[in-house]
Amino acid sequence: MSRVVLMGPISDLRFDMGKASLAIPDPGNPRTPINSRNRATSTPHQEATVASQIELLNPPAAAPAQGLYSQAAFMPAGLGTYHVAGQVSVGTDGAIVGIDDFGAQVRQTYDNLAAVLNALGESCDSIVSMRTYLVDADLLPTFMEVRAKIFPSLFSGPDYPPNTLLIIDGLVRAEFLIEVEAVAARRNP
Repeated sequence: MSRVVLMGPISDLRFDMGKASLAIPDPGNPRTPINSRNRATSTPHQEATVASQIELLNPPAAAPAQGLYSQAAFMPAGLGTYHVAGQVSVGTDGAIVGIDDFGAQVRQTYDNLAAVLNALGESCDSIVSMRTYLVDADLLPTFMEVRAKIFPSLFSGPDYPPNTLLIIDGLVRAEFLIEVEAVAARRNP
């Protein structure tokens, strides 16, 4: 049986899984080898934004990311989370966008993700992690190309949230070729 024990600061967090015990390093500790982008933009006279509190991490000892994503994200205590349902290529009128145009489906799917976050008072910069589903490995080159073009308009920095990309047999409707879900941070009320 797995259990999580909280014993103070994040550096004391332990995951006990049978015989294994793993300490999660403190990204604020200068001895922790990380390459992070902390989006801190606040001054003493401004309230920190949710996005400025998320650190996107690429530890130098880890293998390099194989795309537009970071290896990990650190979200400090005090932030809540939104678990955003998988978004597909549907316009505001409910019609499928890009039935014969995978690039259009990618753009619409990410537009829908951004629209949900904006409606919640957040932006794509508040995303902590994403999961992307494609229905065919042959779509990867187009996906990578379109994503590289649209990510700079969705995110403020050069680093992007962790993302797991899965190739699956199908989505809820045969016309859908991509689905993206996300976990995003929010300030607790």
